[in-house]
Amino acid sequence: MQHFKHFLRDFTVLLALAMISANALNAQVVEDFEIRYQTQQNGGIQFLANTSLYCGTGSQCVQAQNAMPITGFPQDNNNDHNMIYLNSDADAETWSSSSDSLSLSLCAEISFAGLYWAGRLGNGFVANEALKDQVKIKAANEDAYIDVFADESIDFDASNTDNYCCFADITEWASNNPVNARYTIANVVADQDDSSWGGWALIIVYADASEPMRNLTVFDGLAMINYPWNGGADNSTVDVPISGFLTPPFGPVSLKLGVVAYDGDRDSEGDQLGFDGTGTFNYIEDATHDINNVFNSTHCTGGIMNPWRVPAFNNTLGHDANIFIPDNSAYDFLPNNATDAEIRVTTELESITVHAITSSIDVYEPDLRATVYIEDLNGGVAEPGDVLEYTVVAKNLGSDAAIEVYVTNTLDIRTSFVEGSLVWDSAPLTGWMTDIAGDDPGEFLSDEQMVQVRIGATADGTTGGTLNNDPFGQDSISYRFQVQLTDDCLLLQCDGTLTGAANIYGFGDISGNTQTNEGASALLDANGCPVEEVTTLEVQTGVCPPVAIEPVSTTCLGDDVALEVPAFIDNPLAESLANYTWSGPNGFASNDATALLPNADLNDAGGYFLEVTFTGLECLLSSANYELLVHVPTPLFDAPAQQCIDGNAFDFAAQGDQFPGATFEWSFENSNPGTVAGAYQNNVAFIQTGWNEVLLTLNEIGCTAETLDSIFVESPPDLTSFDVDIFPTEGCVPLSVTFMDAAPPEPMDYSWEFGDGYESLIDVPVHVYDVVGTFDIQVTATSLGNCPATITFPIEEAVTVYPLPQAGFDVEPNVVELLTPNVTVTSSADANTVVNYYFSDGGSLSSANGEYTFSDGGTFDIIQTVISPQGCIATAEGEVVVNGTIFYAPSGFTPDGDYLNDVWMPVALGVTSYQMEVRNRWGELLWSTDDPSMPWLGQSSGGGHYAPNGVYVWQVTYRDQLGFPVMKQGTVSLLR
Repeated sequence: MQHFKHFLRDFTVLLALAMISANALNAQVVEDFEIRYQTQQNGGIQFLANTSLYCGTGSQCVQAQNAMPITGFPQDNNNDHNMIYLNSDADAETWSSSSDSLSLSLCAEISFAGLYWAGRLGNGFVANEALKDQVKIKAANEDAYIDVFADESIDFDASNTDNYCCFADITEWASNNPVNARYTIANVVADQDDSSWGGWALIIVYADASEPMRNLTVFDGLAMINYPWNGGADNSTVDVPISGFLTPPFGPVSLKLGVVAYDGDRDSEGDQLGFDGTGTFNYIEDATHDINNVFNSTHCTGGIMNPWRVPAFNNTLGHDANIFIPDNSAYDFLPNNATDAEIRVTTELESITVHAITSSIDVYEPDLRATVYIEDLNGGVAEPGDVLEYTVVAKNLGSDAAIEVYVTNTLDIRTSFVEGSLVWDSAPLTGWMTDIAGDDPGEFLSDEQMVQVRIGATADGTTGGTLNNDPFGQDSISYRFQVQLTDDCLLLQCDGTLTGAANIYGFGDISGNTQTNEGASALLDANGCPVEEVTTLEVQTGVCPPVAIEPVSTTCLGDDVALEVPAFIDNPLAESLANYTWSGPNGFASNDATALLPNADLNDAGGYFLEVTFTGLECLLSSANYELLVHVPTPLFDAPAQQCIDGNAFDFAAQGDQFPGATFEWSFENSNPGTVAGAYQNNVAFIQTGWNEVLLTLNEIGCTAETLDSIFVESPPDLTSFDVDIFPTEGCVPLSVTFMDAAPPEPMDYSWEFGDGYESLIDVPVHVYDVVGTFDIQVTATSLGNCPATITFPIEEAVTVYPLPQAGFDVEPNVVELLTPNVTVTSSADANTVVNYYFSDGGSLSSANGEYTFSDGGTFDIIQTVISPQGCIATAEGEVVVNGTIFYAPSGFTPDGDYLNDVWMPVALGVTSYQMEVRNRWGELLWSTDDPSMPWLGQSSGGGHYAPNGVYVWQVTYRDQLGFPVMKQGTVSLLR
């Protein structure tokens, strides 16, 4: 739906800055009132509102909330009740909720949606106070809530009590909801106490073509208006000036005023709402608002309680959101031809906080529309070349007549004007109009390709006439003319839709403001609502050839390639208007009709895409991708395996051709014939051994490429005896020997006879000789090439294997004590050998016979090494046991404290168990220990006293290093 804003020609159409002047208006201004939203359009303003607190379900509370203003009983205030949260839903995430329903026509569209919420916080703890700048909202009972965060938040003090108010612009969300949506607002924070209040208001500014044109304005700010008590400051009045509208020059003048205010008490009088459009303030009253008690805790429109609220309290106990419709039949509030006014809120006996003010004032302007209807005079579907007739109907749906009215039709570039076809279709003017300018109201301007017609009863060759206003469009004027469709297929394939749009211009008869429809028609949808669309006609282009890109040269590597669209050749108009945009691989771009790719390489291969626009059209003609192949032939063949020169016959098969008609040519080096054509060549014989080149050439779609390879022709081998690497050639039994061809001239297969009865077919064998002697070997080698040959030859005395020497020795004695650890070693090896001994305690002997002394106790290995004159080595082993246990007991000690010989502690080394006892001469046990490192200090049994001087008997038992048990006795003298 399209709505049109009309602006005054002679002065700026903006509402004057609406703010509170503290000096002149005597109100406590917390936030200056300014224009939140302003528009001039067909439509209006609607309030949705409800409270978030109530006084409960007690009978006194119910009676108070149901009481109508003025006449009802009781006329209670929020000061008379303990206010608590009202929660009308069953959602666990909400603690307060209430709703109201929008009620607009099907033609309405939301232009602005402002959500205002506020509450009294008191001076103590308030649950969820930190969340006061956010609420939850939904547009249907079954919907889920969404969170709304304040765009603006104001904290203020009223009557020494903390309060707050918030605003959020929810236009974008609300404009997508139904025109009869039920809005539920939840979680408005407020104090639950006596004198508390809280609630919300949703101000909706809407456009509706079925309603009059109005100046619609939303102001917001914050002013606390209260009468001075006890000599305090006078804050009893706030004035808001408005301007930028023009009321009708005669007839009724309608206006509506809206106010959102807080803490208005039902039983307090003296608060008024005034409007001054005549030089004098006149105060407003209606069926629910006494002239001296306008702010009385109600939600009304035109004196009627808003019916769709849930709950619908008649007394909200502190929340006002009302739209007033003053009786202006005597022009007391606003006269004809008025352009400015002033709104006043005042009080004498109470405190009121005003948050938002709205005004809706009827204005006097034309609303021009022009509708174009298209008919194909050839009948049937429209096709290229058909003649079309355009009928243009002009209307004025506004509230003022339009003067100097004229209509223009700019022809589509796909059409041409039919000369002499311009004619009136309806009164007041009749007959044909000429194509030239100045002689009658209509003409065809060829330079602009425009049909221009001045309409109205007084229209002539230079000036338009008057188009009277009629909200239903009955007073319309129409004319016709013809055009012929182009037969240029490309233009119609790009965009086959013709749009019937006309522009109508004029001036308001009263306002003098410039008027235009900006191309809008007077068409309506099924619901009778204006639509944005204009008349269209679809042209069938099935008879047109497809748009395709074609190359105009070959696409071999290095060629120059040109891509173009042949269809443009037969469409000169399209060609003259076309704008080309080529894109392709490797960053290719061009704006020429033909895309040129000089010296094409492989990076140029890929998809090329053409987009064409036409000057004068908004369409985009896109061709299908053209896949460009920059072709490089790839001939290939598998070179045959090598053959012997004798009877060679090679077969060749060419591959790599991709297109029909491809040809192959072969060139064979040292062959007869040397050159031959065809993909397959069999039994090709070469007359020269070694490498012979083969060249294959492929020619397809005009592109040529070659590939070169070689084949090998073997010559018969001339085999002779060859050097054999043998390592080692001599050594001690068992001897491991490696055999290999020292320098094989070509791949060969070998067999070996080692002279000890063993053979091998391994090419490089490793053979172990385990007998002593000198051995001849025999080698057989067979060629593995395509020309067979074999040779066998011996190698005499190739390997010599030496015997090992005889090892052996005697050792006496083989068990000794650590105190006398000497042994004698005697060798039994041959005298011509070298003999060495290694002892496992770390010592050694370098002679065949000798004496050795051990340094420690234990069991020790002796290893004999015998080396023969040929370097062969043999070993023998023996063992000696050295008993390493030592025990010694001192014969006396003097425990007199001089730190000399004060303790008795025998030496016990190498023992594995130990038990020592000391007794007196009567056999009484004085001291014992199982720890060889524990000394006797001379104490008696139990350590109670020291033993006297004397001779004492000791006895020890232990196991020596070899594990044998030992028992010894002796005496020790104690002398202090």
